[in-house]
Amino acid sequence: MKEISVIVPVYNAEKYLQNCVESIIQQTYQNIEIILINDGSTDNSYAVMQRLQEKDKRIRIFSRENKGTLYTRIEGAKLASGEYIMYVDADDYIDNVMIEKLLQQVGEADIIRCGYIVENLTRHTKKQGEEYFKQKTILKRENFQKLYELYLTTYQYSSICIQLIKTEIFKQIHFENIKSINMCEDLYLNLQAVTKAKEIIFLPEPYYHYMIRENSTCTTLSIEKIQKRMIDGTYVYMQLYDYIKKWNIDNAQNQSIIANRILKELVVQAKPLFYISCSKKQIVNVLQKVVQSTDFNQVKKLANKNQLDFFEKIVYEEKWTKFYHWGKILIEPKYRLKAIIKKIIYKE
Repeated sequence: MKEISVIVPVYNAEKYLQNCVESIIQQTYQNIEIILINDGSTDNSYAVMQRLQEKDKRIRIFSRENKGTLYTRIEGAKLASGEYIMYVDADDYIDNVMIEKLLQQVGEADIIRCGYIVENLTRHTKKQGEEYFKQKTILKRENFQKLYELYLTTYQYSSICIQLIKTEIFKQIHFENIKSINMCEDLYLNLQAVTKAKEIIFLPEPYYHYMIRENSTCTTLSIEKIQKRMIDGTYVYMQLYDYIKKWNIDNAQNQSIIANRILKELVVQAKPLFYISCSKKQIVNVLQKVVQSTDFNQVKKLANKNQLDFFEKIVYEEKWTKFYHWGKILIEPKYRLKAIIKKIIYKE
């Protein structure tokens, strides 16, 4: 029987960790090791880890200073003794048949991936995540073209958590010069894994439960953290440019797609700046530092003039004042876009 190494990075997850690990312990496939790595938590996460280890000796626990999710996932891969690795986030959970169902189909695949359920606990909603492959699909490297296109145009295949990955894949990846990033870590790892894979299997059945809890990100992020997320995101998405060359799909159209994706993502990542207490000048300073970064200079080379116009107007021109004003209005809880449109149409 193949041994599976399930890796759970843990950071301030004392409220959710028990449920997460219980879902792994209760797997119908039992030949697993569970690696819990405490990434410098400041709550009682480590105490929860110790109690769980007493309950199940398949659990191995580690603890160290905070290094971030990416470092923790890589460290977990190095500690793994199983033939396949699976990642589970500490605030999510998995169906008790997930590992068994994936292994039943694995064959010679390097990666086998399933669907997922998104559970929004704030809105009390549950829905299946969108995935392109609606039935079992086996892709060999010579047929990865469609998958490469999906990496360029969607976010669907960024998650590292809804799949088994052959441990040997990680042994082929060089992490010596890894950059410290706290944005798009999943995509960063997946791009490398997919490029090394010879065969990938996609299953449509949703066995992973991705939990969306009360959004506190906007109230806890500082200006400095938002700026770093924007710079990190630009760095990771620029990795796509290196990969389209490796995948032999480097052309003007795909370069434009990458540039457009980065510019849109930067606007999205800038949104929390409206929620925290900072001035227009501070926000402009953040955006200017982003566009002065080495990676953004590379984006400029890929983008066409029209793509850059909107972003550069936000950063440099006086129209920023109007953008800031309407941005503040649209995110205030008492305002809704529908209500604003209604007022404009009916003059109410």
